Amino acid sequence: MKNKITHIILKKHLLLMLTTFMLVATSCHKELVQKDPLPKTMSDLDVSATFDWNTSKDYSVSISSTTSLLIKISSADGAVYQKGMILPNETFKATVKIPSYIKSVQLITADKNIEYELTGSTINYTFK
Repeated sequence: MKNKITHIILKKHLLLMLTTFMLVATSCHKELVQKDPLPKTMSDLDVSATFDWNTSKDYSVSISSTTSLLIKISSADGAVYQKGMILPNETFKATVKIPSYIKSVQLITADKNIEYELTGSTINYTFK
């Protein structure tokens, strides 16, 4: 008789465990949220009219010196954008394309390293 009661209790425990598992398994389904379909072409993109697609900006460079200098315009991490030679009392002029995210450049000569903040679309500097 004791064996029969144990067998019934085990069946009830197994039935209770299976019922609990089924409840947990069916109640944990996430509802699938319908996402917007991924655009297949550029014309499918919804882009603001004011979005700037340019990744770089052109700067008009005008650098002068009273002595001859080799000049290098570069980023803080060493990417060189322009190299040139400044003759005494003349102006080095160039147009330099610089990535839009760069906020300052280095004006480097043999003995000077000037950090120049990019605020407009020109780089004007005179070495003395």
